[in-house]
Amino acid sequence: MGVITTTQLLAKHLPKKEGKIVGQCILCAKETKNGLKIKNVISGSFTTFELLQIGDCFCPECASCFSPETRRNNWLVTEKEFKKFKRGETITIFQQLPTEPFMISLTNNYKKYGFLFVANSINYSQENYFVAFEDRHLKINHKFLEESLVLIQRFRELKITKKELSTGDFYPTAITKIIAAGLFEEFSRVKNICKNDNWILGLFLSK
Repeated sequence: MGVITTTQLLAKHLPKKEGKIVGQCILCAKETKNGLKIKNVISGSFTTFELLQIGDCFCPECASCFSPETRRNNWLVTEKEFKKFKRGETITIFQQLPTEPFMISLTNNYKKYGFLFVANSINYSQENYFVAFEDRHLKINHKFLEESLVLIQRFRELKITKKELSTGDFYPTAITKIIAAGLFEEFSRVKNICKNDNWILGLFLSK
């Protein structure tokens, strides 16, 4: 298998779209003879033009990725499958990462085309990889993620809110609980890593 991208993998599993424009795709920059008009693929409400390149059209592969299937679902894509999954199933996905090239897209609001932020990349490693998340991509180190999940679970058992864990701003009552549980050192660490990509994903995965 040669160099592949997220859009190429997605296109294998989504309804094919084809046009008649000869030109350059504004997403992957490839030349095409079957391009689609830009206005026929994205609407006037599209807000991430900074991710597009100079071009004349969308190639069939990239155009097919603009689908409710990619926008309204959490998904995992490989050469063999396009798997949609519910929020509660997400942790299992990360416990059983594919050994073949893959990409994962996660969403909270089901309104964003997360694939745009990883369109021209793909993951080959189970240790270090990217995840599309709403309007950004997360750079994940799997060991760091696992450590984050353990730490998050310890704080959640103390009824510390996800808002506190995501901002590093803890209520006095929460700090009292943390000190009583002997987690002051961990508390200090959270304030330093709460904006880290691994921590952000850990909070998404945790209950």
